[in-house]
Amino acid sequence: MPPNAPATRRRRLVRAGVVVALAIAASLGTLRLARREHVGSNLGTPRGGHAEPEGGIVAFRADASRALAARARGVGGDDGLALAREALTIATTPEAMGALADLLHARRPPPPPVEGVTSVTWSPDGAAVLCTTRDGDVVVLDADGRARWRGRGGDAGLACGAFGPDGRVVVGGADGVARRFGADGRADGVLRGATDEVTGVACRGDRVLVTSLDRRARLHGPGGEVTRTFGGDGDGDVDVAMWGAEGRRVVAFARGGVVRVARTDGGDGEVVHAPEGGALVDVVVAPAGDRLAVRTDGAVVHVLDGDGRAVAALRGHHASVLDVAFAPAGDLVATGSLDRTARLWTRDGREVAVLEGHGASVASVRWSSDGRHVVSVGADRTARVWRRDGAPVATIGGADAPVRTAVFAPGGGHVVVTWRGGPGLAWFAPDGWPVGRCAPTDAPALDVACAPDGARAAWIDADLRARVT
Repeated sequence: MPPNAPATRRRRLVRAGVVVALAIAASLGTLRLARREHVGSNLGTPRGGHAEPEGGIVAFRADASRALAARARGVGGDDGLALAREALTIATTPEAMGALADLLHARRPPPPPVEGVTSVTWSPDGAAVLCTTRDGDVVVLDADGRARWRGRGGDAGLACGAFGPDGRVVVGGADGVARRFGADGRADGVLRGATDEVTGVACRGDRVLVTSLDRRARLHGPGGEVTRTFGGDGDGDVDVAMWGAEGRRVVAFARGGVVRVARTDGGDGEVVHAPEGGALVDVVVAPAGDRLAVRTDGAVVHVLDGDGRAVAALRGHHASVLDVAFAPAGDLVATGSLDRTARLWTRDGREVAVLEGHGASVASVRWSSDGRHVVSVGADRTARVWRRDGAPVATIGGADAPVRTAVFAPGGGHVVVTWRGGPGLAWFAPDGWPVGRCAPTDAPALDVACAPDGARAAWIDADLRARVT
């Protein structure tokens, strides 16, 4: 048999399967049309409350995808995988995604989860996942969840980790030491200076910013030496520190205190901002680093420029603001509040829209990667999707399916949802239509990190086990 004979046979099988699926879809379309004309009933409503498209090419492609997915399950093996992938190219339906997931699972059993995980972080290229554990282990997985290497990050537990250049990683531990590892897993030096547990690490090139419970942040150079310390000696405390624009500035703050924006080289001193209207709770940096949103425990959000100088105040909420998020382009800001609304603002403080519909406080707001939609999560157990002009799009969840968290996956625009008390993850289109689900365990998901391209998600369940889906 020629070397390419299996591939040729598989292509013929796929073509034949598509023909059969299209014939079935055509038959279903005829039945739908007849029922709509003679009965006038709606054949289905997705969870978001929007009617499933009935006629035209959208329904036709969905029917073809479902028919091909059913055939893929019947065929099985590599041929079934080819059919399932073809079904997904026709239309993204739950049946096609389920068939592909089941056939992949049958072909290659999933790797065991990593146990005792405290954090998961994707590499910038989406090729690896860094896991830190409470036992002090460092585990790097490849994109399908299989262990690439495992190292030892000390005898104390690890709380945080970050990727540096060329696949290198830095992790921080309860012993007050941050450790570097090469891309091959070999130990590559320690970063000392903290006198208490390390709570955060962030990399910019060969420099590492380390934050500790000793309420200091330290900047380490390529050789591991401390080149600058933020906080202390009458400078005030630091709870959180992060890189500012292009790694030239550091934004540091203490909750309840003040925001400090400092040059990493020590030049031009630093700018201190003391917010009004409540104790400081959080600071969010815009994607371009040219704006900061300062959230207090009050109803006002203060907007600073990249140097830390006040430029606007977002006033309009009637109760404390619980979350703030910049649009990817940095032109709009979304806020969620105890007053049961989310709001959209321009970066200069003008209110664009009030997003009403939640029956309780809005604890989370997140933007899609293209900036066209916002998803909000409320204490009413629902997630709601809105257009950037404030128009409602869909509602996900509710009393029978309480939503815990919801974020947009990068790239594809799907909403990734975790449930209160329910297992695993679920994916929804922006219009609220379910497109996939993963529940390999009965434990609820606690934390989710999406790959940069949105194709996969790394998540930690309530039993502190990490998986890649």
